[in-house]
Amino acid sequence: MPRSRGRRKKPETTKIKLAPPVLEAFKQQREEFRKKFGREPGPNDPIFFDPDSDEPVQISGLRMEADIIAALNKAGAPPELAYAYKKTGLLSLGGDMSLWPREHVKEWQAAVAEYHLIEQARKERGAKPEDWHTEIPELLVSPSRRKTSITSEPA
Repeated sequence: MPRSRGRRKKPETTKIKLAPPVLEAFKQQREEFRKKFGREPGPNDPIFFDPDSDEPVQISGLRMEADIIAALNKAGAPPELAYAYKKTGLLSLGGDMSLWPREHVKEWQAAVAEYHLIEQARKERGAKPEDWHTEIPELLVSPSRRKTSITSEPA
């Protein structure tokens, strides 16, 4: 059988430049993987794995959300970031959304604006969380709004 005369194409890859904090988070995940499983992660291993599992399996969405909310609180991030993340599933840490699709930017900005409107109404009118209709009631029931701590419980 004759060999193909054409060159084999290299598999397509996409390279993206990661912000230093994101790159550091990936390095930390790799180190956590090594500690947990005693080996380097393979190509089919999840980056974000369930720390309670004996095998490298993808972390659940609820656990990931809870961990992200906890990390935002620990980092002292403004509560509107956690609110917008919880509402949209998007996360903007440095404020640079230049690579986001326009509809994601609008969705994020609307969630942040909603958070501020809720806070303003609460201060001006003493509105209670039960007076508001939101898809994220656990974000509105914090007893102290001066120093907000937003939590999410894993399943």
